[in-house]
Amino acid sequence: MEKNTGEKDIRRRHDRFCASVKGYHKVYARYFQSNPASGKVMQKLGMKQEGILLKQVEKEVEDIISNGIIK
Repeated sequence: MEKNTGEKDIRRRHDRFCASVKGYHKVYARYFQSNPASGKVMQKLGMKQEGILLKQVEKEVEDIISNGIIK
Protein backbone atom coordinates (compact mmCIF):
# COMPACT_ATOMS: atom_id res chain seq x y z
CA MET A 1 0.00 0.00 0.00
CA GLU A 2 1.32 3.42 -0.95
CA LYS A 3 2.21 5.71 1.93
CA ASN A 4 -0.16 8.67 2.48
CA THR A 5 -2.82 7.21 0.19
CA GLY A 6 -5.53 8.43 2.56
CA GLU A 7 -4.17 11.96 2.55
CA LYS A 8 -3.94 11.99 -1.24
CA ASP A 9 -7.52 10.77 -1.50
CA ILE A 10 -8.73 13.44 0.92
CA ARG A 11 -6.90 16.11 -1.07
CA ARG A 12 -8.35 14.88 -4.37
CA ARG A 13 -11.90 14.78 -3.02
CA HIS A 14 -11.48 18.14 -1.32
CA ASP A 15 -10.23 19.78 -4.51
CA ARG A 16 -12.97 18.27 -6.66
CA PHE A 17 -15.78 19.17 -4.28
CA CYS A 18 -14.67 22.69 -3.42
CA ALA A 19 -13.58 23.83 -6.86
CA SER A 20 -15.78 21.87 -9.25
CA VAL A 21 -18.97 21.21 -7.34
CA LYS A 22 -19.25 24.31 -5.16
CA GLY A 23 -17.13 26.77 -7.15
CA TYR A 24 -15.26 28.00 -4.06
CA HIS A 25 -12.03 29.89 -4.64
CA LYS A 26 -10.96 29.69 -1.00
CA VAL A 27 -11.42 27.23 1.84
CA TYR A 28 -10.44 27.91 5.45
CA ALA A 29 -10.36 25.94 8.67
CA ARG A 30 -9.45 26.61 12.27
CA TYR A 31 -8.01 24.51 15.06
CA PHE A 32 -7.14 24.96 18.71
CA GLN A 33 -3.46 25.66 19.33
CA SER A 34 -3.47 22.79 21.84
CA ASN A 35 -4.22 20.36 18.97
CA PRO A 36 -1.22 20.66 16.61
CA ALA A 37 -2.07 17.36 14.88
CA SER A 38 -5.04 19.09 13.22
CA GLY A 39 -2.70 21.80 11.97
CA LYS A 40 -0.38 19.20 10.46
CA VAL A 41 -3.27 17.63 8.55
CA MET A 42 -4.27 21.05 7.20
CA GLN A 43 -0.68 21.74 6.12
CA LYS A 44 -0.55 18.41 4.30
CA LEU A 45 -3.68 19.46 2.43
CA GLY A 46 -1.82 22.57 1.26
CA MET A 47 -3.31 25.08 3.69
CA LYS A 48 -1.19 27.95 4.98
CA GLN A 49 -1.48 29.63 8.35
CA GLU A 50 -3.29 32.95 7.93
CA GLY A 51 -3.54 34.14 11.48
CA ILE A 52 -3.95 33.48 15.17
CA LEU A 53 -7.09 34.45 17.04
CA LEU A 54 -5.83 35.22 20.53
CA LYS A 55 -7.62 34.07 23.67
CA GLN A 56 -10.77 32.90 21.89
CA VAL A 57 -11.86 30.34 24.47
CA GLU A 58 -12.64 32.17 27.70
CA LYS A 59 -12.67 29.26 30.09
CA GLU A 60 -9.21 27.98 29.14
CA VAL A 61 -7.80 31.13 27.50
CA GLU A 62 -6.82 29.29 24.35
CA ASP A 63 -5.74 30.61 20.96
CA ILE A 64 -7.23 29.42 17.66
CA ILE A 65 -5.09 29.07 14.53
CA SER A 66 -6.72 29.95 11.20
CA ASN A 67 -5.51 28.27 7.97
CA GLY A 68 -6.63 28.69 4.39
CA ILE A 69 -6.03 27.63 0.81
CA ILE A 70 -6.86 29.48 -2.41
CA LYS A 71 -7.51 27.60 -5.64
